[in-house]
Amino acid sequence: MKIILPLLLLACCSRNAAAQETDAGRPAPPFEVALLDDSIVNSARFDGEVIFLPVLRATLPNNPAIACARSIGLLNMINKEIIARFPDEQDLVVLPVFARYANKQEITRLRARYRLAFPIALDKNKHVATRLAGDDAIHLFVIDRQGNVSEIPHERETTPQERARYKATTGQTLPYTRLSLEEAARAIEDALAAPPSGGVLFQPLTLADALAAAREENKLVLVYCYLPWYASAQHLLNRVFTRRAIGDYCNARFVCVKFDMEEGEGARLQERFGLSLSEPTTLFLTPDGAEIYRNVGSSPHREWLATISEAIKEEP
Repeated sequence: MKIILPLLLLACCSRNAAAQETDAGRPAPPFEVALLDDSIVNSARFDGEVIFLPVLRATLPNNPAIACARSIGLLNMINKEIIARFPDEQDLVVLPVFARYANKQEITRLRARYRLAFPIALDKNKHVATRLAGDDAIHLFVIDRQGNVSEIPHERETTPQERARYKATTGQTLPYTRLSLEEAARAIEDALAAPPSGGVLFQPLTLADALAAAREENKLVLVYCYLPWYASAQHLLNRVFTRRAIGDYCNARFVCVKFDMEEGEGARLQERFGLSLSEPTTLFLTPDGAEIYRNVGSSPHREWLATISEAIKEEP
């Protein structure tokens, strides 16, 4: 699960404007916040990923000496119901943002006390809260892979059966509404189900034709050799090469081709370059066919891009 992100600082806007910007399907405004270690994170870095962005407050508006129990309750629920539900999801960023708090130490103590397994950001000047929600009340937002934002309800009505059972068990009255992350979890799941957009343009060329095109276009050649049933091969095809940032980088620098190592030219390339059949291999060649670098296996898309750009002495 991802933890950090980059964005542009926002100007304040009216409640009406904020409401228009956060309707389902509306583009999310760019934003930037500071983490507890003072590092700055920016939303642009998470292009193509899903961001779960709760806007919370540590204290009550009318009494800053009293902690906001609903925000604390939501933090605990995020730990138990969102983090636990998507433990290995590399495309999910969970980033609660505090728009109302006394000081950074207060949030640091809160994070340690409740053993929260995700970062927390501080919206010191309430730029994010104002831009997304129009106020610094509690709000839950999900930003999808295309950068569209939706506000998700953070409570649900209790049922008569729940209220009766609670009354019988505790002797107390259960409120008609209670905190809930059920809709947030469904929204996150739906957003994750959509594939990333953009990506590497693999051309239907032979290696010889790709080398000729590279000479003509003054590019290098990217050759992806894989066996389609391996999970690592599918990860690269579906989670790395589909990224807009990866596509922008690779399409500008390489003529890109891919080959199944058990068929035709792919089998010949596997033998020619001595490629392992147990892991996908991405070859980087000069227009004359000389190997510059090979990347074996798969990795998260940012790590892959950083590795490749360093290997061929290019900045991503």
